[in-house]
Amino acid sequence: NKEEILLINYFIEINKNNNSGKYLELKNIKFSENYQPGNRFIDSVLTSITDNISKLLVVDKKDKKLNIIAAKIKNDNELFAKLFIENLVNTGITYYINYKSGKSKQNVRILQKQADSVKNLLTGNIVSIAATNDLNINPLRQIVRAGTQRKQVDVQVNGQLYGELVKQLELSKISLRRETPFIQIIDTPRLPLDKKKLGRLKAGIIFGLIAGFLTLLVLIIKFSWRNYIISLKSGS
Repeated sequence: NKEEILLINYFIEINKNNNSGKYLELKNIKFSENYQPGNRFIDSVLTSITDNISKLLVVDKKDKKLNIIAAKIKNDNELFAKLFIENLVNTGITYYINYKSGKSKQNVRILQKQADSVKNLLTGNIVSIAATNDLNINPLRQIVRAGTQRKQVDVQVNGQLYGELVKQLELSKISLRRETPFIQIIDTPRLPLDKKKLGRLKAGIIFGLIAGFLTLLVLIIKFSWRNYIISLKSGS
């Protein structure tokens, strides 16, 4: 209904009227984005929900020779099933990429910060030399020339350092691209989802077994009751 809601709260919403006793504890619980573990009861509810969902989740490889993984979940609410599996896959991809390329990303961030810092120093020195030359109205004053020469040395040193940092930064970016796994989602769930129904043969067998069991149970009860009546009459 065009309302943003946490996925876990949506799960609670669609299950809170379940009177089977399985989700009765959910009726007065609502999670927030900044929720922190620590409440024993709510943590146990969260664990229970996770366990129940995990039993309905199937993740496997479609073909042992191909790196294609399928993630599926069964749920009575098709919207929850669609949203949950999409969020799960996206979270899994993000976690795996960060795990595989985390160190390289850190190196790129450090080198980028160092390069930016040296670049700022280099720019400041160049501006300072220009300002000193503009103010130097007496070229015979050696003290002013000494300051300018010192800043020129700083410019040369920082220039060489900046060039080396830029080279290392580019190498780190190349390494990051090599280590970052490429993962592509090739199929996503679309509403309406497929509803799994019993086939006629399977349903016939199941209902036949149930009917046979009930018939046998009725016969056993009738036979036992008849023997009980006979025993009563014999006793009298």
